[in-house]
Amino acid sequence: MLGMEFDTARATRRQEEIYAAADSEIWRRAVYDPLHGGWPLACIGGRPFLEYVARDAQLGQGDRALELGCGAGAACDFLAQISGAGVTGIERNPAQYDRARLRNARNPLLSFLCTDAATWRAKQPDMGAVFLLDTLSLVADWPQILSAARSALALGKPLYIADQQAGPTLRRATLERAYEIDGFVGLRPGQALRLALQCAGFSQVTTRDANADAIRVFSGIRRNVQGMMHDPGNPEAAEALAQWDELTSFYLGAFKSRELVYTWTRAV
Repeated sequence: MLGMEFDTARATRRQEEIYAAADSEIWRRAVYDPLHGGWPLACIGGRPFLEYVARDAQLGQGDRALELGCGAGAACDFLAQISGAGVTGIERNPAQYDRARLRNARNPLLSFLCTDAATWRAKQPDMGAVFLLDTLSLVADWPQILSAARSALALGKPLYIADQQAGPTLRRATLERAYEIDGFVGLRPGQALRLALQCAGFSQVTTRDANADAIRVFSGIRRNVQGMMHDPGNPEAAEALAQWDELTSFYLGAFKSRELVYTWTRAV
């Protein structure tokens, strides 16, 4: 993409740094409480995407679903609660896996595996749905992780992907900045995803433009962060909030200009 090479090990370390701090007060006050109803969903798609997955896949009691790249397990928990289905999450970051396992230890509908989703393969294809929520953009090897998804799906059952992609106006400077900030190594155009899905054996691929969701989310985060910056009783360091404000402004501008675009993709 734009002739840029990525250090995937470095990107992985950066991703781990970000999500190690995802329980902070800033995350809670700027993202989780106002945008996701208190659910610790460190993503753009959030509850609307998960509600769509549950509804479209017709998940219910006795069904099973799988998330590849589940983080601390909040999306798995939400999907299980609204559908009654059993949900398994796979996460390669040990710290995030431990959070997921400990937070949901008493929920019989949830289970978690600590392994690299790109190299994992299902023992049998019995999942009623597989989903990736803001995960594919963090993965360099798309063929491997899409193959993992296909290995888990029962015949005719769908794969769902919500994520940011390279937009038609993407500049190299923006791509480099996103890599430095969040370790994005999988920002590719929509046609690249469609081709990768077809190569992985998915023949029915539909995409929904959800860029308005990204603009709404980042506008909300920026507004909330700026409110915290002007709150004299706010315990957070001014430097951390200023950094949040700058990074949120960067992504908001990228989505508004369509250097980045946010989409929902369904494949069977």
